[in-house]
Amino acid sequence: MHKYSLTLLLLALAFCIGCGGNLGKVSGTVSLDGEPVEGALVTFEPQAGGRMSYGRTDTSGNYTLVYTNEEDGAEIGKHRVIIEGKADGDPDQGIVNRAEYIPAEYNSQSTLTAEVSGGKQTHDFKLESGGEVVQEVGE
Repeated sequence: MHKYSLTLLLLALAFCIGCGGNLGKVSGTVSLDGEPVEGALVTFEPQAGGRMSYGRTDTSGNYTLVYTNEEDGAEIGKHRVIIEGKADGDPDQGIVNRAEYIPAEYNSQSTLTAEVSGGKQTHDFKLESGGEVVQEVGE
């Protein structure tokens, strides 16, 4: 029984070590019309299926993707990228709902993609309100 338990423990340990082995550490910036986008939600959705990764931009438009509470990164492979930003309404006029200010082709109808590889990498998104995007990828 002892030998069998040790084998199971080693198999479980090997499985857990491999859990995060297929991740790339992804960070970058998001700008809209040349200005950093603060508070945007950046989502990488694996096209082959799997767990999505998320990041929120800071005041400079920088984000880092989170895979789980314990791990940063995104699964290796091609991803659909969704970038959502909401602006507060004008409370003086009684508008309290939040309106999406990033064009639909970057969020609800996103055509953005990114290829995630192993290791650290940068995926910058330079969005244009006219619907054009320049994606810069660096190592």
